[in-house]
Amino acid sequence: MSMDKRLPRRGELVVATVKEIVNYGAYLALDDYGIDGFLPISEASSRWIRKLDDIIKVGQKVVAKVIRIDRYTSTVDLSLKEVAAGERDRILRNWKRNRRGKRLLEELSKHLGITYDEVINKFGELIEEAPTIYDLIIDIVTSPEILEDTMFTEEERGKVLQFLSRRIHPKKYIYEMIISASYIGKGGVSRIREAFEAIDDHTKKIDGLKIKIAHIAAPRYSLKLESHRSDVIKKAKQIIDEVISKLDKKIDIKIMEEKSRVEV
Repeated sequence: MSMDKRLPRRGELVVATVKEIVNYGAYLALDDYGIDGFLPISEASSRWIRKLDDIIKVGQKVVAKVIRIDRYTSTVDLSLKEVAAGERDRILRNWKRNRRGKRLLEELSKHLGITYDEVINKFGELIEEAPTIYDLIIDIVTSPEILEDTMFTEEERGKVLQFLSRRIHPKKYIYEMIISASYIGKGGVSRIREAFEAIDDHTKKIDGLKIKIAHIAAPRYSLKLESHRSDVIKKAKQIIDEVISKLDKKIDIKIMEEKSRVEV
């Protein structure tokens, strides 16, 4: 999550702003490094393009892969075609959340009367463990007890929580499903209970997730996921699908209904 390094690493995915488009490529500003990189037209797309400005525009934010570095001249060559769509969306999303989080911590440092670097140091390992700085701030607002793992004094912890709670109001992502579960053979109740226990055991390991499983009336069950992060809900759903796919074939589990909503 560190920013403002002198040069990126080869193979690293970086966020850049298109500065200038020329006949043979484009010059991009690497936002977190303070240097420019060059995008050859041959690295812009896996399909043939007539003009580079058919796919990018000056001022546009893009995610590029570092393919060559000359450390003597501090020049960097970049590629867009080597970045998968899923990676591009994830990197850009995290970059935006890091920037937003950094601005909040800069304001927090002024509120506390200490430097930004001191604030980062007081958060310690929590900064490195969080997906983004903004995700850490959401975790603090929704689970204030994690501030006890920082190096802030008790008085500072109170100020940090009060300041951040006034600045952000995290969304709550909710996913609900109605499940039909039945078992062919004896001991069906126990086997179905074990199946839902397996789902619970695997999903409760996910940080920032709440899960509730309830019996409605045979053979219907409800499963509810809650998180302040949409990516956590997505990860939990993937794990649930994997657990269900590995269950005893005698257990018939079908998703009858699904609902998603966001609470502010």
